[in-house]
Amino acid sequence: MFSLKNEDALFKESPIRYLVISSLGPLHNKLLSSPYLNRLVSLQLAKCDLDDDAMHQIAQGENFSSLKALMVSVNDIGKPGVEAIAQSENFPALEYLDILNNPCPPISHEPRVDRGTLVGYGPSPKFGRALVKKYGPKKWLLRKDKDFLSIDSFGHVV
Repeated sequence: MFSLKNEDALFKESPIRYLVISSLGPLHNKLLSSPYLNRLVSLQLAKCDLDDDAMHQIAQGENFSSLKALMVSVNDIGKPGVEAIAQSENFPALEYLDILNNPCPPISHEPRVDRGTLVGYGPSPKFGRALVKKYGPKKWLLRKDKDFLSIDSFGHVV
C-alpha cells in the first residue's frame, strides 16, 4: 500500500511515471503537494469523488510540469472545475484531459466512427471553443486525429 510516509523510498526504488489513484481520502492535500508528482506523465483520478473545489486545488498544484494526461472521469466536475485547469499555468505539458461522465459539457472534438473505423472528428464543442477564446489554445483542447494522444487501458501514454 502506498503511504506518504515512504514516498522517498518508493520513488527512489521505482521510476513511477503513471499513477492510478482509486481513492484520495484525507491525504489528498498532502499527496497533491508532493514534489514527486513532477515525475508523472499520467495521473488517473477517476471515481475519486472530485468536484469543482478539488479541481481548483489540483489546478493550483505546482508539481504537474511533466504531466501529459490527467484522467478525472466519473466524478462531479462541472464547468468551473474544467475552467480552473484551463486557467492554470501549472500544466505546460498536458495533452489529454479526460472529463467523461462528469456534469461539465464536452470540451474537445468528438471522434466520428463508421463501422469501427475512425473517419474524422466533429466540430469543436461550444464549451471547448469558449475555453480557447478565454484562456488561449491548450493542447488538450485542440486535439485532432493526428495529434490524438493514445492512452492504454492502464492509463499509460503510448
